[in-house]
Amino acid sequence: MRISMNLGAAFTPLRAEGYALPAITARVDDPNISYILDIAVSVVHGQPVCARLTAEQKDGGPPVTRRGLNSLPVDQIVRAIAAQAAVRAEYRPGIVTFEPVAPEEARSLLAELTPRRGRRSDPDARNRLIESVVRSYRDLLAAGVRQPKPAIARELSISPSYVGSLLAEGRRRGLLGPATPGRAGEERPAE
Repeated sequence: MRISMNLGAAFTPLRAEGYALPAITARVDDPNISYILDIAVSVVHGQPVCARLTAEQKDGGPPVTRRGLNSLPVDQIVRAIAAQAAVRAEYRPGIVTFEPVAPEEARSLLAELTPRRGRRSDPDARNRLIESVVRSYRDLLAAGVRQPKPAIARELSISPSYVGSLLAEGRRRGLLGPATPGRAGEERPAE
């Protein structure tokens, strides 16, 4: 796979201790892939993910279509990019150093971070997501946004129904007050 990368200055720690990933933008031009891809990779909940993807038609290649985009091996591409860019983060008093890691070590690290069926995910990730969604929900309501769920869904690249289930879970846990039927927000106890 031919990948040319630009590494950003911001490094995000990965869930595995001692490793980090810089902000990455990459251009992928591979004979096994129908399109030329520009892709941004970032870390979400300790895992490398595709943050942005654009595709352009190759000279004489097939047009960019939904079906063609759906057939792209995005996970494999993200892992290949992240494996080339992962660094070892060493923390000492007053200084942090980042050193490249061997490709085999990076692939092993990223294989550990790649979610698979039957594999236990980060147990705190959902709790952090629920807390983040509740905070965003309250902030948007305070800012006068009438429909905060779609705004949160766009921001987090998840469905509005999933945002609703996270808010419902937040309500069950007592992080958010009971809902007023038919209205966004929460009932607050009278003071």
